[in-house]
Amino acid sequence: MSKEIFERDQVVQIVTHVARNLLPPMDALWRDLHRVVTQMQADLATSGPAHIRALVPDALSEMAAIRIMMEEKAATIMGACEALGPEVQDSLKGDIMEACTAFDIMRQRADKVSRALERMDEGAAAIEKILRERFADLEADLGGSGIEGEGAGLMTGPQLPGKGLSQEEIDALLDSF
Repeated sequence: MSKEIFERDQVVQIVTHVARNLLPPMDALWRDLHRVVTQMQADLATSGPAHIRALVPDALSEMAAIRIMMEEKAATIMGACEALGPEVQDSLKGDIMEACTAFDIMRQRADKVSRALERMDEGAAAIEKILRERFADLEADLGGSGIEGEGAGLMTGPQLPGKGLSQEEIDALLDSF
């Protein structure tokens, strides 16, 4: 087997040819790859696992508040029935039992939703861990509340007890108009 020896000018021509023909497509490929990664980072910032995980605790708190409220209202119904006396209780017993059964079914459904939210949180945590491990060198903001700007606190719906605006703050807000 013989080795072919190239002159310096020939080597320069070969390298120049390769550079002219190979580098522009590689440059375009890198630009496309950069665009895809940048878009993925933006997508993850608005709907990624960290964003989902940020929503789950509030959703679980809301579900707990729903369960507590349903239990309290069922107890209120039963307490009111006891105060009415046995003759009224007998005539309303079917309606009372139906209402309390409905509260129990709603509580069971709230429990199912809570378990589903917990599974979603676990899945999002696993996805987030994988993304952070695989793309550790990419610094993307994977969080975000989804509600921003002035008045964002007013856009979150009914608040849990002890959170949100007090009645005095609401009155002051209404008085400012």
